[in-house]
Amino acid sequence: MNPTGSYERFEQDILDKYEEHNEESRITFGILIADPRQTEAREYILNYLNTFHKMSGKNFNFFIPGFLEEPYLGGDRIRIENKTYFFNECIFEDFCYELYNKFNIVYTFNPMLVLMSMHKGRSETAEYIIIELDDYDTHGVRRSGNLFLEIFMATKKDCSLEGLRDSFIKTYVHGNALQTIISAIGQDWLTEITKTSKELKRFKIKNRE
Repeated sequence: MNPTGSYERFEQDILDKYEEHNEESRITFGILIADPRQTEAREYILNYLNTFHKMSGKNFNFFIPGFLEEPYLGGDRIRIENKTYFFNECIFEDFCYELYNKFNIVYTFNPMLVLMSMHKGRSETAEYIIIELDDYDTHGVRRSGNLFLEIFMATKKDCSLEGLRDSFIKTYVHGNALQTIISAIGQDWLTEITKTSKELKRFKIKNRE
């Protein structure tokens, strides 16, 4: 779990995290968009970031926009390991705008997970899948934590993110880890919904009565 403030900081964080990769290799990571001003986003996602951080290990990076190490008056806070980060709503909103400007990813004002694959430093090569974490029913956001753990367990099975395919999704994504992650989660977790803009696929968390 990597709290990152502005979009510019996010771009630098990617370069730093994947320093050993060259520009020809694809990298895959998550962008967790969650506004702590929304009660359920805080209760079911942000309160457990430290747990998610421990479970993800070094196999998969989640970047969390809008959080800074510098104290911000009135800002919500999160804690990961021994560091406290403060939410800045202006930076968060600017990040969402830049995400739309760069990738045409529309923030739906719900918690959402963007799974993105790209050549390092080359945003024009990006491919991404959107998972809506809350669709206004009684199940979505409350199951987000378990969904994250499923993703982490999938990546830990094989650090190269290969060999995790099953029959859930045929070859929608080629040459990167998006396909293997989605396939590993399986049909027990996700329901495909209508995509918007240029995204490859969009899902919501499947209801479980």
